[in-house]
Amino acid sequence: MRALIRPFLNLPVAWKLGLSAVLSLCLMATLVLQVRGSLATLDEAKDAQARTLSALATLVAGAGDGRQAVATAARIGAAQTTQAVEEALAATAARAREAERQVREAAAAAGGEPARAAAAALTGPLAALARDAERLAELRRAVIGARDRDFLPASLDYDQAFESVMAGLEFEVEGAEAREEVRHRLMSFHQAVNELRVGTLRYLATDDAQAARRLRGAMAQARIHLRAAASAGSERHRADVARVGEIFLHID
Repeated sequence: MRALIRPFLNLPVAWKLGLSAVLSLCLMATLVLQVRGSLATLDEAKDAQARTLSALATLVAGAGDGRQAVATAARIGAAQTTQAVEEALAATAARAREAERQVREAAAAAGGEPARAAAAALTGPLAALARDAERLAELRRAVIGARDRDFLPASLDYDQAFESVMAGLEFEVEGAEAREEVRHRLMSFHQAVNELRVGTLRYLATDDAQAARRLRGAMAQARIHLRAAASAGSERHRADVARVGEIFLHID
């Protein structure tokens, strides 16, 4: 080892100083290169972090649009006109498309197979939501059509037929006691039908399970009173009551 450094010991002082300066410069250059490499790595990490944060913000926005799509889809089931159905369906589809776009954009920004797999896991339910909304809109249009085409006109026909039956009781049912019993039965039937009409509209508006149970009870009561009302009176009276019953079954 001494043999290696002995030549340097015998060098002139000026040479020693020069070599020391050169070595210092080499060390400084090495340090600068290391610092520059560290800074480049740090810049890459900062860029990756910025991309991740941007992807996360886009994903959060997509989740918000997804929630809005679910909320607007629920409006389809409560729509009272076909126009309201179409507006809710269009809003649902738009929200679902926007949510899917943002999820895909977030996956592309994040990069990598895990991000693509996560995007696929999210876009699948969004596509299913859009399909379910279409089906729900189709069913709601059918319900609204049945209400406007069948239920409401049948209600008007029923009112006219019921008034005709009540007006003819004095002539078509003999005996005050029998007539009063038939009148009582008809009024009880009419009350049940009114409950049925109001309950049906409420059920169509709210899809309330409790309203559906009340409807079934009103239907059962109406049938009982209708049969009793048709058990007495003339043939014409029985025919008129049967006509009321036919309209009731149409409403039912």
